[in-house]
Amino acid sequence: MRTSRHVRGVLFLDYVRMARRHPLLDVHGHLLAVDRDFLHGHIEPDAWYPMESFERLGLAILDEIVGRERDAVRLWGHSQVTTILQFLPELLAPGDARESVIRLGAFLGTLFDFQAIELDAITERTATLRIDYGMQPVAEEAACWQTQGFFEALIQEAGGKGLSAHLSSEPGAPRTLQLEWAESGPELVVPATLPRVLLVDDQQLVLAALERVMRRWAHVTCVQSAATALEHLGRESFDVVISDFELGESDGLQLLRAVAKRWPGVARILHTGNPPAAAAKALADGVLHAMAEKPVEVSALRRVIAEARRLASAERVGG
Repeated sequence: MRTSRHVRGVLFLDYVRMARRHPLLDVHGHLLAVDRDFLHGHIEPDAWYPMESFERLGLAILDEIVGRERDAVRLWGHSQVTTILQFLPELLAPGDARESVIRLGAFLGTLFDFQAIELDAITERTATLRIDYGMQPVAEEAACWQTQGFFEALIQEAGGKGLSAHLSSEPGAPRTLQLEWAESGPELVVPATLPRVLLVDDQQLVLAALERVMRRWAHVTCVQSAATALEHLGRESFDVVISDFELGESDGLQLLRAVAKRWPGVARILHTGNPPAAAAKALADGVLHAMAEKPVEVSALRRVIAEARRLASAERVGG
């Protein structure tokens, strides 16, 4: 592993805050004494911090908080860009995804004292980036997926449509991130009354990331179990339920079947990276209104929600 490399405090602080929010988890089992000192000290956003500590913090978060779920890491990148844009809105060039990618690439380059991210090529609708953080394989892979989330979120914010992304996986070589998007088009019309969405996932990081990117166009309530979801549905009104398939003690398909039976007017969406065979039948039978397969684009999720609401409304009128 290379030494004497550093990361800017603005990124280091994000990892520290994540670890601080989970004091009962065994993050300390992954860290050295110098790393634990950072958890209890003040982090200066413009100061430099050792990449070795940054890497160990990232691995602790992966093992103890994220569970090494690839889509959770990617969505974490999405949510980080949402936060960055609140403080640095000049990184976004509305209606110009190409310029936005150039600006973000240049900004990320200032966060390391070595060349971690390089923009190899860019056109009006494509970009190719080389990513090399120089970390051990597990940490490197997670950082690359997080970086993919950065650029996906920014392109979508800039109005790029039909986004596709491919991250190379050749072992022992710098990763290549290839991005392609369609020409910017008109934004989806945000309804006067925002949809009320109940989001169900046993991964807290996925919930937090999705809630942060959805909050501008939906009222989102997040829960981590089917039982808690049913309690909320029993006392509150929702337009949409989006559930992950794997929920620990239950599964999302069982939950959505219960929703279909007790609250048939609520739109039902299964969010999963590996749809079970039963999901196709549930979709055909009307138990589900839609499926959102991981990794899901935020703009695509908006369209799925709109279509699911349309189908649920048609059922209410027809019924």
